[in-house]
Amino acid sequence: MLINFKFVILDVDGTIFDSKKKYRKILKWMSDLGFNFLLNRFYSSMLDNNYSKSLYILKKKIYNLIYIFFERINIEKPRTFKGVKTFLKELKRKKIKIFASTNSSVIDTEEKMKQSDIFKFFELILGRESYKVNHISLFAKYLNIDLKEFCSQAIYIGDGPIDIMLAKRNGIYSIGITNTIGNKLLKELGANKIIDKITKAC
Repeated sequence: MLINFKFVILDVDGTIFDSKKKYRKILKWMSDLGFNFLLNRFYSSMLDNNYSKSLYILKKKIYNLIYIFFERINIEKPRTFKGVKTFLKELKRKKIKIFASTNSSVIDTEEKMKQSDIFKFFELILGRESYKVNHISLFAKYLNIDLKEFCSQAIYIGDGPIDIMLAKRNGIYSIGITNTIGNKLLKELGANKIIDKITKAC
């Protein structure tokens, strides 16, 4: 599967780490109750930057506050999902560059990765210091290549609506992992492949 790709973008919470459990539980609950239309509208709104600069900044702050709130009430120490380290080793063996995109802070994310001994696998980690909608273009810029060229050679793996929507918007092959929301919503959002374990992305 990964043989034709040079880059992998990984979401962090819910994909690499079993973290933000309360936040993810609410998303799953809404999805299971059939609130997919509302979820689509909410996340589409979060990704829409066709607003004035001041409103764009306000939306970014509100979204970050929601995420920070659920981050603070999560008292459990996050652990990587089973198979994550093996998967990262396989990507490195195939000389695939690995990027991380998260709504958590870069400092917190790097610390979690160092504690789990997976930090060394990543080329670049971007967090809430830069809006997630801009992460893909920043990864391409980091490599000093054209955005379309980057997207044509990348895979995006994530558990949440924003991950799949961003991938689809940019023409990136997306793999939805069912750690948070189910097959139906991931498919509706446009996931090219749906898996229940990260090792199945290979």
